[in-house]
Amino acid sequence: MRKIFLHFIFLFCCVALSAQITPLGDVRDFANSNTPVETSINNLSTYNTDFTVTGIVLNGDELGSIRYIQDATGNIGIFGSGGLLDNVALGDSIVVTGELTAFAELLEITLGSAGDLEIVSTGNALPEPEAMSIDEVYLPENEGKLVKVSSVSFVESGSFQSNSQNYGITDGTGAMAEIRVNASTDIAGTLIPDETINLTGIMSRFYQNFQILPRSLGDLEFLGNPPIFSSTVTQSNLSQNGFSLSFETLNPGTTSINYGLTEDLELGSLEDATFTTDHSIDIDGLEPGNIYYVQITSEGETGDVSTSGIIPFATVSESTGKINIYFNRPVDTDYATIEEATYLGGAFDDTLIALINSAKYTLDIAIYNMDNDLGVIDAINAAYANGIDVRLVSDGETITDANFNQIDIGGNKTKKEDGFGIMHNKFVIVDADSDDPNDPVVLTGATNFTDGQLLSDANDFVIIQDQSLARTYQLEFEELFADKYGTAKTNNTPKNFLIGGIPIELYFSPTDGTNEVIRGALATADTDLYFALLSFTRRDIAYTIEDEIADGVFAAGLLDDFVNLTPNTPENPINDPFEILADDMGDRLIDYTGSSQMHHKYAIVDPSDPESSPLVITGSHNWSNGAQFRNDENLLIIHDANIANQYYQAFVATYLGEGGPELLDTVFVEPMDTMMMDTMNMDTMNMDTMN
Repeated sequence: MRKIFLHFIFLFCCVALSAQITPLGDVRDFANSNTPVETSINNLSTYNTDFTVTGIVLNGDELGSIRYIQDATGNIGIFGSGGLLDNVALGDSIVVTGELTAFAELLEITLGSAGDLEIVSTGNALPEPEAMSIDEVYLPENEGKLVKVSSVSFVESGSFQSNSQNYGITDGTGAMAEIRVNASTDIAGTLIPDETINLTGIMSRFYQNFQILPRSLGDLEFLGNPPIFSSTVTQSNLSQNGFSLSFETLNPGTTSINYGLTEDLELGSLEDATFTTDHSIDIDGLEPGNIYYVQITSEGETGDVSTSGIIPFATVSESTGKINIYFNRPVDTDYATIEEATYLGGAFDDTLIALINSAKYTLDIAIYNMDNDLGVIDAINAAYANGIDVRLVSDGETITDANFNQIDIGGNKTKKEDGFGIMHNKFVIVDADSDDPNDPVVLTGATNFTDGQLLSDANDFVIIQDQSLARTYQLEFEELFADKYGTAKTNNTPKNFLIGGIPIELYFSPTDGTNEVIRGALATADTDLYFALLSFTRRDIAYTIEDEIADGVFAAGLLDDFVNLTPNTPENPINDPFEILADDMGDRLIDYTGSSQMHHKYAIVDPSDPESSPLVITGSHNWSNGAQFRNDENLLIIHDANIANQYYQAFVATYLGEGGPELLDTVFVEPMDTMMMDTMNMDTMNMDTMN
């Protein structure tokens, strides 16, 4: 203790000789008396004044590149990009010098270099969180403070998403506040408590949206001694008549579920009275191709109970499971290892219209933009005139009034009108609830239904014949059709499917944590990964790819939209994905220069290594902030070597056409033998072209 104290005095004196330490309360007074000016960096403004401050650190890296500090007079955020704060931990006493800035009105000291930081001592006791009501936390003077609200419950149910997301809490009087669960905390991925808790966190803000930042599960204080869900619920052993569910709790508890075809959970309950922290339970006797709702309860040895929200899961359907992948730009079948990819050329519109014409009962369409140059709207109108129940959702800022007014389906059409995010989906659902499980079909991918998108811009269609998947897409469509867009939607859809023997995952934005899903899928790469994207602005995904390259994974990519990427300069030190990956990938990172858009949103993992669980990521989801936080999007992950290779054939054709250098020699694998093809149910994969 004496050594630490002497070190503090020495360091304090050294710092004081070069810069006067300013109490945090005085820094805030200065900010309140002065107006910051905007910078070229989004949401950031500056007071053009440097301060030296000191305080105890209230959080570690679980909140990212920011540390909140507190002294006897106040609190403030300390921000350092490029890992400047990586070694700063909870309970450190630090002295920092930096520019006073405001990011989305959150006051911060921004460090310029490693020399602006000194760690004085470690392991210090934290200040006691200040107890306050929900109404009080919104006061600006509480910004950056460690606070505690008691006897609150969550508005949402289900699981905390694996991305950073906000959740509502209430104290039962009608007063509400928001908490933000950061993706890096151990809270992300766990079940949202159904019971009343006391909550501790750091008070932060994004403009006038004040939010409490819990740092770990330890900041959620459960009243009593319940088991406490510490993981998300995992579905496995999917079959037509049931599945298994597993989860973990911090404390031992029993395992019980209530389930049903509706959220009334009308079908009954199952229970395992064994006290355990590693829970698993089987549900059987279910019907194929249906969505079931489940609520999980675990009772501890003291009688305290943890209860989940209601979570949807799907059974395997009796459908054919046929999956067809189509491309409207040339593919290179010399790289086929199982099945040649299908290049439709000018028949993309015929394929779409044939699918519309195939509807027997219902047709639900969510489309960002469309026109009638190729007769797509005529086909929709004809289906409606023939007695098909047709509904359509589009984006009001994109589809023209002339095109929208041509859609003659009565009152069964709507479009998103507000400016927060876009309705960016491109999917069609045919006959989701047909009595014949071979009728339901879903079409998705990157393609809008305009002549340019169908015939000119590089795009893909994914067509899947499966009732479980169709009914899940229909759940999402119902929300859109009810004018629930973006953050107004709920996380109410199953995520896992087994279709024709192929594991498939389905996620919707912005409710399902799609960004972390993408990163998790890319992180499974063992040998090689490839991406073809219209827009790529998420730095965290770029860092994930960079980490994979550092582990020896071969990577190549095609990017269309370079114009929106911010250059990395000393005056504006922001690493955009291109800047992050350029050194690692070199000329294998291609700036697409074709005459039309390269509109894809796909990635391929390990197509050269069939034993390494190859997968494809596709859908409407660009790797952007808009797709993650605001837009209505859908994202498929297909775990299949055949489909991964088909996408690889499309990638290679464009990549080599753009002058890309040679790819991995190991990509040229021998075709699978007959036994392996039989094992993969190849007879279910060769769906006839719908022309």
